[in-house]
Amino acid sequence: MENGGVGMGEAAIDVRFGSGDELLSSYWGYLTGGGLIIADPGLEVGKPLSMRVTIDSSASQYRLRGTVVKREPDSAKAIIAFRSGEAHDMLLSEALADSENVAPRRYARFDVDCRLVASWGANTSEVRIVNVSREGCCLELGKGERETMAIDSEVAVHFGDVQALGTVVWVRNIERGLHMSPDEASPLIQALLPEIC
Repeated sequence: MENGGVGMGEAAIDVRFGSGDELLSSYWGYLTGGGLIIADPGLEVGKPLSMRVTIDSSASQYRLRGTVVKREPDSAKAIIAFRSGEAHDMLLSEALADSENVAPRRYARFDVDCRLVASWGANTSEVRIVNVSREGCCLELGKGERETMAIDSEVAVHFGDVQALGTVVWVRNIERGLHMSPDEASPLIQALLPEIC
């Protein structure tokens, strides 16, 4: 998959990784929006660039914009921060899928930070939604609710006039991952557009 193009004033570079594992070992997660450690392309710190990132083992390509934030001449490496809003989560999903030999995430996730109402079983509570995609969303529960929303729970989320139905497919501490059909998720995304970070 390749997306986007080269903007004015941006340097265009090609970055190749032999496998998803190789890309994951070069991912720089200490930056707020993520980034990559790559061979130093010789660009000045602060230079905007457009990277065509290729994972050879899965024959996939992504066009991502970023900025050179650090150069390490001794190791001939540079750290590139992804520009805000770039779909680097899709690149990570592809790398993880390649590494673990599973299907990659099909849709980009959009960060969001607001509260909505969730109903499951006999429970109804205000929860925090932290991201949403055409496949579902991630919710953060209150600490007292962790035991009640388990994997396979059917959950209805309500935001304004929109209700979307999903199923809990993963659990991590107070976070719950809900899978939704695109027909359920799309109206929720539209309702949340003003809240998307």
